[in-house]
Amino acid sequence: MRNYQTLTIIGGVITILVALAVWALFATVDIFHGSFNEFENKYATQQQLQKYNEGRQMFSSGLGYMAAAIPIAVILNVFAMIAVFVFKDRFKLVGILLIAIAILTLIAMSAFGIISLGMLLAAGIVALRYKVVKKDAPTTGSSINT
Repeated sequence: MRNYQTLTIIGGVITILVALAVWALFATVDIFHGSFNEFENKYATQQQLQKYNEGRQMFSSGLGYMAAAIPIAVILNVFAMIAVFVFKDRFKLVGILLIAIAILTLIAMSAFGIISLGMLLAAGIVALRYKVVKKDAPTTGSSINT
């Protein structure tokens, strides 16, 4: 396995795990935040209710963004992990794809995509600079010096 393939696999798996952890965190916070709704309606003043509803709307918009961004990041990273093996002899194409996927994942997941940016950007640069070393084949009839 080549270096850029190893970096891509490690970065892709870590990014998928981070994306799932972020999704679980947002879902858990949404559940806890929603569970306080009944308490707020019974015991809160009008000003506290307004503040709660504003916070709820802001959090719901962030949750909606992450609900779209997480599948995009997972799909992009799975594609990157597959592409490094499918296009294994086309190093420039793989390097450009990895750099583009790194930037797209950062845009999709914002600060949570920093790990993916680092790993996939490094893998893309390594793939762009990769050179195949050809071994000299022994000629027929040559003698081996001892």
